[in-house]
Amino acid sequence: KEFEKVREHINTAYSKRYIGWNSDIDKMFDPQTVCFYILEGSEIMATSRLVFNRHNGKDLLSPDIGTITNWNYSKDEIDCEGTGLTFKFGNLQPLMLSMFEWLNSQNVSNCLSLFDPENTQVANYNIRILNFQPLQSATICFPEFMKEDRNQKIQKSVVWNVGIQNPKDREKCVDTLKGRVLKSDHIGSFKKLLTE
Repeated sequence: KEFEKVREHINTAYSKRYIGWNSDIDKMFDPQTVCFYILEGSEIMATSRLVFNRHNGKDLLSPDIGTITNWNYSKDEIDCEGTGLTFKFGNLQPLMLSMFEWLNSQNVSNCLSLFDPENTQVANYNIRILNFQPLQSATICFPEFMKEDRNQKIQKSVVWNVGIQNPKDREKCVDTLKGRVLKSDHIGSFKKLLTE
């Protein structure tokens, strides 16, 4: 029940921004997922998920899910993917700090992130603060996953950029976030939800 509440929150947020969000495909990764979120009272203020590569689990970058270009990593080189990011003002940095500190405590190696380069706020945060290193020319496109081009008044495919964060980059990220969180109000309470 608790996990479904978080899932519905993520589904609602992504459905507003993108066309063709498929919750059935998303649910395939539930057995491989750890969910992080911040609550203020009963209201969800921020969410993020880590989907792990696991034995007999669904491949994170499976060709039957999306079209992948210029990708040179093997499945064994990626431990998990950060996804399902939603947030309200003042809650993103405490959530990310808690999540990446947990990753460090679990000795997780490389973490993958897909980000829409046209969502400049999230793209810049991924690169400049969270220290995900963009893989030049690497993109992923999911069939029937679209967004509105308000200028041309048409629907177009979302072409995701790919970033990788290794443990050394994660340590830098944690140090940066610690300084930022100390200077901001920590609204709500952090929770981690494992679906195992």
